[in-house]
Amino acid sequence: MVTANILGPTAPRCRADREIKASLARLEKENTAVRRELDRIRHSKASRLILILTHPLWTIRAATYSLLGWKWLVALREMWAEFGRQRLSLSSVTMSVTERTGTPPASAVARWNPELRIAGEQHESLLCDANSRVTLNARIGSHARLRAFFAVLPGAWDTLDQPVEFRATVHVAGGPRPFERSVTHVLNPALRWRDRRWHTIEIGIRMPEEGEATITLETHSGSSSRSRVPVAWGDFALDWPRSPSARIRLVRVAARRLLQSGPRGIVTYALGRRRAGDRADAYARWVALNTPDERALRVLAEVTRTLPTQPRISVITPVYNTPPHVLKACLESVRRQIYSEWEHCIVDDASTSEATRTVLAQHAEDPRVRLVTLDRNQHVSIATNEALARATGDYVALLDHDDELPPEALAEVVRSLNAHPDTDVIYSDEDKLDERGVRCDPFFKPDWSPELFLSYMYACHLLVLRRRIVDAVGGFREGFEGAQDYDLLLRVMQRTNRIHHIPRVLYHWRKGEGSTATAASTKPWALEAGRRALEDYGRRAGLDAEVMSGPHPGMYRVRRKVTGEPLVSVIIPTTGRSADSTDLLAHCLRSLHRTSWSHFEVVLASDNRSLSDAVLAELRHLRHTIVDYSGRGRFNFAQKINEAARHARGDHLLLLNDDVEVVTPEWLTSMLEYSQDPAVGAVGAKLLYPDGRLQHVGMLIGVCGVAAHAFHRYPGGDSGYAGSAVVARNCSAVTAACLLTRRTVFDELGGLIEAFPVDFNDVDFCLRVRMAGYRIVFTPYAQLIHHESASIGARVNSSAELARMREKWGMALEHDPYYNPNLSRLFSDYRLKV
Repeated sequence: MVTANILGPTAPRCRADREIKASLARLEKENTAVRRELDRIRHSKASRLILILTHPLWTIRAATYSLLGWKWLVALREMWAEFGRQRLSLSSVTMSVTERTGTPPASAVARWNPELRIAGEQHESLLCDANSRVTLNARIGSHARLRAFFAVLPGAWDTLDQPVEFRATVHVAGGPRPFERSVTHVLNPALRWRDRRWHTIEIGIRMPEEGEATITLETHSGSSSRSRVPVAWGDFALDWPRSPSARIRLVRVAARRLLQSGPRGIVTYALGRRRAGDRADAYARWVALNTPDERALRVLAEVTRTLPTQPRISVITPVYNTPPHVLKACLESVRRQIYSEWEHCIVDDASTSEATRTVLAQHAEDPRVRLVTLDRNQHVSIATNEALARATGDYVALLDHDDELPPEALAEVVRSLNAHPDTDVIYSDEDKLDERGVRCDPFFKPDWSPELFLSYMYACHLLVLRRRIVDAVGGFREGFEGAQDYDLLLRVMQRTNRIHHIPRVLYHWRKGEGSTATAASTKPWALEAGRRALEDYGRRAGLDAEVMSGPHPGMYRVRRKVTGEPLVSVIIPTTGRSADSTDLLAHCLRSLHRTSWSHFEVVLASDNRSLSDAVLAELRHLRHTIVDYSGRGRFNFAQKINEAARHARGDHLLLLNDDVEVVTPEWLTSMLEYSQDPAVGAVGAKLLYPDGRLQHVGMLIGVCGVAAHAFHRYPGGDSGYAGSAVVARNCSAVTAACLLTRRTVFDELGGLIEAFPVDFNDVDFCLRVRMAGYRIVFTPYAQLIHHESASIGARVNSSAELARMREKWGMALEHDPYYNPNLSRLFSDYRLKV
């Protein structure tokens, strides 16, 4: 039996990926052939007679399925199931995958596929070879049940000359009566059409007490085919009845939430909790698939040794009374680095713990360790500066005394420095270690985003800085303890914009009692230090701004004052009519009176003859210009905007749809505070549907096709990924339903491209804004209601415009700098790519 290596970016794994892609391509061909054959059967005389006779039953069935699929009913059904039984998805459990002796060596016996569809049924799946064994260990409750789906992939349906055997075994050791049971099924899709679909294995575990269970999922095929037979296990999970005390606890939680937020809040909470659980399971799989194994680390070490630049990196760690086992893990994580040109500069800030001092003394025996012990406790800023004074490296890496680095961390930093030799600052993705040392809560960050950085210190770990620039800004400052690294980087960013992001998890932040990794609110003095650091940054940068608390602890709002009284031209392209009885344009104009910024004009691009009396009445109370757009043919949003812009007199142009409603008075002021920045080219707002769901909080490029709205249709109060829906941040594009830009930027770029009459004109404009060197900002402090597409009816993206976007922007659609490459491009809710 050979343990399969499924970890690490190895060459055999690439071959396995190609094999899987080829298998899925064959799957599509097989499904097409099967559908064609079924169509012939369905259109025979006998089948038509059966369909006529059973038509009412099919109608009832379809209506029933539609009702059962209603979101509220799905949520209630899932809550009831969760109330009755506790479920453990085995995809989140550490597993070992082996193959049977005698089969050819494999690069990867198992690969996760989040959505594998066979015969119209979809499951999260583990793709295996049909001579493999998957073993899992899990602690289960009494009277548990194992349920798993299994199937042979369509690529092997017509090539099999032997059936495939699937066997599930559950073994529970210990207790008065050990339990073991196996269930076997045999599939032969080459001979039986009913085997060309998902099947189910279910095992009831008759154990009166909880215990440790070993689950084994085996497949075996005696096929003589040279190619491997691909099979899949789908959605395998254990569930067992909840205890009475657990049910009572759930009832109390539900009652408390019902009083706080009503029935809708409970449903939203249930759906959100399910998503959170899915993400935790997904990250466990991601870790298993992306953590480099020993062979991958050896390859990376060899590659690193051949790089032309081998800078010394000084790892800086201040220590004070750290628990010995935690400190030892931290120090050993540096010693295990596969890049050898490092030194570890440690300052003991007068620890009173004998155990802490003993661990430090033992570690100091390594000649690469520089240990300094202070006579009295002087806190983190001075202690870190003492370590910096002993550092001899070209770069310094900041490591807290209770955190850990993966073995490849410094090697990846050196690779990045060789690829971008002018880099002054490097930061990476990060995750956390829970109380058991298990990796959780990953943060896959965007590339450098100045507006997001002013909202909170997102670039914290792993942080590597050029030593020369740290010395130039004066190192760490006393009085900013708790936010000393934030203060340092705020001063560094005023001297350099050569800041590079490595989209890899190179830092493990330990969650402990009283740690900010657990909750930012545990250290209120750190929050105050962060606010003062931002205020000091604002004074140095010449910003007339107020630093306010953000939506969550550790987040801030830097509220700038608008200089002068610039005129804003609100450009509204319209057909002048509504798809329903509501006069949306009149409603939009009426809502503009709620705007606190009074220095604006309305430029309406419309057919004069189609304006209603209500619209004309509202315009009498607004400074306005009507641009006659009659007789121009089909609706062209871009052309109307450009025509109206030629008649606008404002220093800033606000593109606004006629189905948008103002709800917050400060919306335009909140957008102007960013639009007045010469480095910013476009500003977008937070748009909500009338029912309160999110419509727009920034756009993601290359996701769900050409572009997608982040967290589209999520609850309006959802914070988004790492607060991305509730803090100001940079993004690659914002919707022209509400987009503010300076007149000079609009003219410099030649306005909107009229070859995109309806779709993608805003995405194209924003991509050109970024190409011209300007930033794009999304601000959540400008909130409006968007009755999307209500004025021109339902929209379907034009295939011609899709093709034009792909032809024009090509590679730019492959990478959104503000969307981490480890996240899925199939969904817009920042879920992991696994």
